[in-house]
This record gives sequence, C-alpha cells and structure tokens, in this order.
Amino acid sequence: VLKLPFSPEEERILHRLLQDEASRGALAPQLLPLYYLQRGQLPAALRCADNASRGAANKSEDANTRACSAILSAAKKLLPLAQRQLCDAPSQIEKLQPQLAAELVVPVGGARPSAIAA
Repeated sequence: VLKLPFSPEEERILHRLLQDEASRGALAPQLLPLYYLQRGQLPAALRCADNASRGAANKSEDANTRACSAILSAAKKLLPLAQRQLCDAPSQIEKLQPQLAAELVVPVGGARPSAIAA
C-alpha cells in the first residue's frame, strides 16, 4: 500500500491514518518511518522512528523493526554532516530559532546591531 501512487487527497488521508494508528499503538512501529522514507522525507522518518523507539522501549524488537532501524541508520549516514546534526537535535534547534532569527536580521546599512551599539 505504501508504494501505490496516490492523489493529494488520498495521500493526506493515508498519512492521517498512519499517524493516528501509530499513536494508538495499533500499527507496526516501522510503517510510518517507512512511509516518510519512501517519500524522501528522511528527517521526518528519523524523528518518527526515534519517537516510536522511545515509546516501545520496554517491548521486544522484532526482525522487521530491526531491519527498519538498519535501513534508517544507513540512509542517515548518506546525509551531509550538517543535516545529520539537525536530525539528531531538532528540539535544540527549536530553542535556538529565536536567537538565530535575531542574528540574521541585518539593518539596511549592512551594520550588525552589535556594531551599532559600539
């Protein structure tokens, strides 16, 4: 089912279904990460797999879950270093976002705010 071509509406419905079923625990934990991976959304697949592994830490892993983890870790190694680091620490990036936005604001004259104060 994950490989079938879908219309945008069907894609949204499938995505919502996979998310709902995964949050309820009624879905194999590797299906949602594989869905993201097949659509070229590796960062989302890694976050989803990480959340699923934290939620299922006390459950025993089956062969499918181990295979999915191996595929995701191999795909992650293909990412550039900066993108790998972004995948490892999305919560840290959210914390830094206001600070980064403030540093990126440059007045029209080109001087940085710290240079104006000096």
